[in-house]
Amino acid sequence: MRTHTTFYHMDRPVIAEAESYWEKKLPRVEHLLQHYAPDEAELRLTVWHYPQRVGYQARAVLHLPSGTLVAEETDKDLHAALDATTDTLVRVLKKHEERLRHDDVYRRHRRTRADVS
Repeated sequence: MRTHTTFYHMDRPVIAEAESYWEKKLPRVEHLLQHYAPDEAELRLTVWHYPQRVGYQARAVLHLPSGTLVAEETDKDLHAALDATTDTLVRVLKKHEERLRHDDVYRRHRRTRADVS
């Protein structure tokens, strides 16, 4: 998986810390992308710092051959914003894979069969 990170309005030490923290969070996403070839998936993380308003805004965009997934979160703490973005991205990715496998249709049919019997 190719990754690209961009930081706006942040100092160098904070950027270095954010990059190292993001590297710790990446295996959770990479685990779900095992079925894709490494050159097919591209993850772009953009983090903005707004000192007067909301704090940090993190946005992750995952480009896959089957679609584009977006997760965006805002928090006063940088780590909390990255954590929430990772959680949202994992949730959206799992939902996307379920739709691709048509798990929702299977579950729906199984439920109606149980009601009939």
